[in-house]
Amino acid sequence: LLLLSAMLTNGQELADWLTELTGRAARYYHHPWKPSRQARGVVVYPSQPINAIEAYVSAKKRGRNPPKPSVAVVPYALFGLQNNWNRGRPEDTSLVRLLTDTVSISIGTKGPTPNANTVAAALAERSATAGLKTIIFVQQADYSCSTARKLALRLPRIDGLTASELVLQAEITTELGPTAQSLIDAAAGALPHNGDMLSSERRLAESLYQRSDGAKVIVATPTLAQGMNLPAQVAILAGNVRNEDKKRTDLKQHELLNAAGRAGRAGHLANGTVLLIPEPVVGFGAHGAASPGAFEKLESILPPNDQCLRVDDPLAELLDSIQLGDLAAPEVRYFLSRLRAGETDEAAADAGLAMVRGSLAAFQARARADAAGFDQKVLSLQAALAAEAEEFDVEATRISAFTGMPVTAIQSASARLDVGIAGLPSTINDWCVWIIDFLAEDDEARNILLGVDADIIKAVSRGKKSEPALTPAEFARLKAGLSAWVGGKPFDEIEVALGVPAASVGTCIRSRDLVLKLTNRRLYMIAVAVVELAKGKLVAAGLEAVNPAVLEILPVAIRRGWDSPEKAAFAHRNPSIRTRVGTHRAFVARFGHPNPMLGRTFREVLDQVDAQIAFGGV
Repeated sequence: LLLLSAMLTNGQELADWLTELTGRAARYYHHPWKPSRQARGVVVYPSQPINAIEAYVSAKKRGRNPPKPSVAVVPYALFGLQNNWNRGRPEDTSLVRLLTDTVSISIGTKGPTPNANTVAAALAERSATAGLKTIIFVQQADYSCSTARKLALRLPRIDGLTASELVLQAEITTELGPTAQSLIDAAAGALPHNGDMLSSERRLAESLYQRSDGAKVIVATPTLAQGMNLPAQVAILAGNVRNEDKKRTDLKQHELLNAAGRAGRAGHLANGTVLLIPEPVVGFGAHGAASPGAFEKLESILPPNDQCLRVDDPLAELLDSIQLGDLAAPEVRYFLSRLRAGETDEAAADAGLAMVRGSLAAFQARARADAAGFDQKVLSLQAALAAEAEEFDVEATRISAFTGMPVTAIQSASARLDVGIAGLPSTINDWCVWIIDFLAEDDEARNILLGVDADIIKAVSRGKKSEPALTPAEFARLKAGLSAWVGGKPFDEIEVALGVPAASVGTCIRSRDLVLKLTNRRLYMIAVAVVELAKGKLVAAGLEAVNPAVLEILPVAIRRGWDSPEKAAFAHRNPSIRTRVGTHRAFVARFGHPNPMLGRTFREVLDQVDAQIAFGGV
């Protein structure tokens, strides 16, 4: 095994643990050399307008009504010129004016706020005009689109698409539908890149940005920074704070460094420039002396070295919770479920306990001479597993372990299947209806199974996540939208099925949420659990599925958007058709609307489709 990271602080500890775990030597190797050079700086402003805004806010709090100060300020950058720099040595830092014009910051309840996206766009416009490829990192997916759209209005348009880009654009149009709008304007000088985009939209954005004559700016979210290989000459980090659980949370240093690492990439660019727009706003005095806050923010992106992340074992906190009796926490329930995966019921608990005793948490406990205390935590875990085995039936526990989904919700689905075992659905669409009805009628199971995505159903069916509770009409719209998805309808028609007027489909926000946040994640996993339960119950009842192939492929069909095993088989044999809508249309053009092949496994359906493709006929 070769484990690579530029950020770990406890690499030697991991090597020692792997040596003990495997009985073979593991070597930790560290070298401070970097394959590319970066100039890293933090955006600062002259102190005078910053002080004026702070005085204004203070006076407002005291009930006064002073004149509103100007929010137009000139942006500078405080650059650190080397990693091991000294605040007190002028030659180690440099204060550089970034723009000849001013930018606008904002006035918040506590003082000046950075207006980071707007400032980032102004800086990106300057770097793009100078011919520099630039990445802006914003903190929310919708900021990515709005910032790119506003910036594109100020940059030159791009002419022409390559052959591969024309193919991607045609795929986007096919999938979205003629009345929908893509999040990508292929002629724009600035493009978004986020998790709300179709894969073809992201690929088109990447292709346009990578071209020397293509878009100069791409606006992305930090969650994509780790997997993004789009080398830039300038990386602008629009803020170091994000909204999380209804509060403002600082980005961790490794997140900032990950984003900063997109500027200058080995094999592509030898040098890069990184600019952080910090929150709160920081300034410098009349003689260029930066405030302490400016240096603190600069240190966050220019530490003595990039090793800022300690890898610890999450088992440590989970075992602490179990020992304290907190078994209801979602992460504890997930852990208890997954600990049994991959083993027979008799051996599952023992295998799980053996894994825990060989974990990094156990190794760390022994290193600090707390082996006895760790053993007590393992005993608490053993008792929790035994109690769970007594409380829930074997099949529900097994499927919970296999899927990682809470066993209580699995048990609820199991009870619902028991009631209708003699008349289970036989089509993919009917199973979709069954799943949505289950979620609609069991609030507790719905909230457990959907977790943090529970409110997504509201966004999909009503356009917002606000209260009150979901209505039967909204669940009906959800079923209609899901039926349109598996039925091969383009996104604009799915949007209408979800209750959006045809004239207002826009960029298909609701259908994007349905597909990217529900069907691709939660509904897929719920379907995995449901079909496993259904298969076991049919065997136990001595019954056979009317359409066995449907049970085999249901989760994949929901994720990929197929409404029959025949279409799934056709898609499997025709990977060159890269859109869901195109596959549905090609199937109908070739085979029409054939009757389902009842009583057959998916292997048999696949063989039959192969024969039809080879020899014709339906």
